[in-house]
Amino acid sequence: DDPKSYHHATLRPFFEKALAEVEAFAHMDDEAFVERVQIVACLATAGPVDSIKNKVFMTNLGERGQVIDGAEIERSQDGLLKAVVRCKLVNDFVGQGYGALDLDLDSEVVELMP
Repeated sequence: DDPKSYHHATLRPFFEKALAEVEAFAHMDDEAFVERVQIVACLATAGPVDSIKNKVFMTNLGERGQVIDGAEIERSQDGLLKAVVRCKLVNDFVGQGYGALDLDLDSEVVELMP
């Protein structure tokens, strides 16, 4: 294995935790889930994202860094990742910006300096 290649199976615990929060999916085993559900994923990653190639080189993963490849995740046939039909990588600051747009200004935001 290339020490710089990212093994997408490390995403499995993340998917399991996220999907456990959805009551409709809680009773499904992996096989039933993959047959019935399609996932469109947007992963906010720390590092410069090549938006044309949909890849990011993450210097903070492992001794030599690792590449995360959105197309490789889409092609994956590894367990729950079979359900991922689209995987878009964005920089983590972009992800934070989009997340901020969804905040309820009356109940989820505290003004620190008027």
